[in-house]
Amino acid sequence: MFDFTEKTAFVTGAGAGIGRAVALLLGAARATVACVDQDPVGADATADQIRKAGGKAIATVLDVSDPVRVNAAITEVERGLGALDYLVNCAGIIDVRPTETIDDATWSRMLAVHLSGTFFTCRAALPGMMARRSGAIVNTGSIFGVRGQANAAHYAAVKAGIVAFTKSLAREKGPYGIRVNAVAPGPTMTGFFARGVGKSGAALEAAAAERAKVIALGRIARAEQVAPSYLYLLSPAASHITGECIMVDGGEVMA
Repeated sequence: MFDFTEKTAFVTGAGAGIGRAVALLLGAARATVACVDQDPVGADATADQIRKAGGKAIATVLDVSDPVRVNAAITEVERGLGALDYLVNCAGIIDVRPTETIDDATWSRMLAVHLSGTFFTCRAALPGMMARRSGAIVNTGSIFGVRGQANAAHYAAVKAGIVAFTKSLAREKGPYGIRVNAVAPGPTMTGFFARGVGKSGAALEAAAAERAKVIALGRIARAEQVAPSYLYLLSPAASHITGECIMVDGGEVMA
C-alpha cells in the first residue's frame, strides 16, 4: 500500500500496541525504523520482528519525558540511520480515577509523558526537518481529548493539549514543508485498553463487548486497524493535509 524506501522514521511507544503496529507497517513499507520505547524488551522485540521480515530497524530505549535523553536519542539515531523523515509519537500511559483523587505526582506524570513528551520529540526533530524543508509528524490524540471522559480527566486533558499543539505546529512549520497531523484512536484491543479497564481474560472480553455497544461499527478496534491511518498521514498521498486530527474510532464520536 505504501512505499517508504530510503525514508527514516522515529516511532515512540513502539514496544507494544498501536506504536508497535505502526512501526511494523513502516518496516514492511521499507522505511528504516527506530523503534523507541522505555521498555527495552518491547523495543527489541519490535525491531527484531521488522528485521526478520527483511526490513531495517534498531531499538532505542527512551523515556520521552526526559528532554535531555530525547535530544540525545534523536541525535544518535540521525547519526546512525540518517536524517529523520518521519516522527510518530505513540508513547503513553493510562490512569483511571475520579478527579478529586488525582494526586500531584499522577497529574505531573500524565502531563510529562503525553504532552511534554510529544513536545520534546518534536522540538528535537524539527531543526533537521526545517533545514531540509521537509518532514512529516503524526502525534497521537484520543477521542477522550475531543469529547472528555469521566474518571480520566487528566488523560483527556493532555490528549486535547496534543491536538492543539499539533494544529499550532502545523501552522508554524507549514512554510518549511513540514506537515503535522494527529490520529485520535477510539478503544483499541491492546494492553493499554486492558490496563484502562482494569480487566483481563473473560472479564476484558465482556468489557470490550459492552463498550462496543456505543460504537457505530459495533466492535473494538485492533491495533492493525488503527496503524494504517498513521502511514497515510506520513505518505505522499496526504501531501496536502496538515493540522488535522483523524478519529479512528469505528464511529463512536462523530462531528
